[in-house]
Amino acid sequence: MPDMNGFELCRRLRQLPVSINMPIIMLTAASGEEDRMMAKKAGANDLLGKPFNLDTLSEHIKVLLK
Repeated sequence: MPDMNGFELCRRLRQLPVSINMPIIMLTAASGEEDRMMAKKAGANDLLGKPFNLDTLSEHIKVLLK
């Protein structure tokens, strides 16, 4: 994304009334512990590293929607 990174996008989404409670899963090539902490701090519910398996993504979505 040329104008902002995913962490900033997540922070901005959390400020909007329509998306304040929306589950957010960040998909990223950077999936170390520091990245996970930054994602949580930005308001993400989960973070998956690329490449990811579609079955794994589906399971993470199911957990968040319960």
